[in-house]
Amino acid sequence: VRCPKKEPLSHYTKSQGMATRGALSKAKRAHGRNVLSVPVPKFLDLYQQQLMSPLCVFQLFCASLWLFDAYWKYTCFSIFMILVMEGSTVFGRIKNLNTLRNIGGTGSAQRVWAYRFQRWAQIDVTDVVPGDIVTVDMPEGETETS
Repeated sequence: VRCPKKEPLSHYTKSQGMATRGALSKAKRAHGRNVLSVPVPKFLDLYQQQLMSPLCVFQLFCASLWLFDAYWKYTCFSIFMILVMEGSTVFGRIKNLNTLRNIGGTGSAQRVWAYRFQRWAQIDVTDVVPGDIVTVDMPEGETETS
């Protein structure tokens, strides 16, 4: 969604949000629900991807060169540590993806105040569309209308 930047400030301060039900349904059809869906891949898929990264391939190649010398114990330990470190990186990526998924609103029942049809109403965050005027706190003197 492109955000208009060239309008004068008065255009934004006089905005009425979603003024009609037709405008709201049009916006919902055009933009859909306000949901962030983050797929979390399986551990083995991410681990394979991590092992194919250029840095890891270079580290494994350099460690395997030590096999041509008489340092096989050092090589085994180095390869083991590289595999463990890449595994911990994958666990961190999965944890971050799960955190992002939870922030995205899937399964959350968060509600915000939106100015629609010339009144403040509390709506679900997944129902917010471009053009809504939302506030974090309920305006003073207003009562819940939904």
